Amino acid sequence: MSSMTANLGLTLPAGSDWADVSVLNGNFEKIDASVGKKADVGEDGKIPAEQLPEMNYDQAGTAASAVSAHNTDPQAHPAMRAMMLTASVQVKYNMGGEG
Repeated sequence: MSSMTANLGLTLPAGSDWADVSVLNGNFEKIDASVGKKADVGEDGKIPAEQLPEMNYDQAGTAASAVSAHNTDPQAHPAMRAMMLTASVQVKYNMGGEG
């Protein structure tokens, strides 16, 4: 009784099965289709742009804006803000100011 491979679903005939050319051809077609989906690496070690998938992202700096908004949010880093406030009070105290 034949079984199937996990990744490509190739048919693995049992040792007692007769060779079936149509099964072998089906396996070869699956392998060929899978290899055809793999990207090539250029001489510079990078995948050529035409082989990259279409990217759906905002190139206008959305990530930078999100990081900036996060870092200025008073709720984002309460432990860090408490340490900075404590250090500020300590500096004022060391300089003779009020704590």
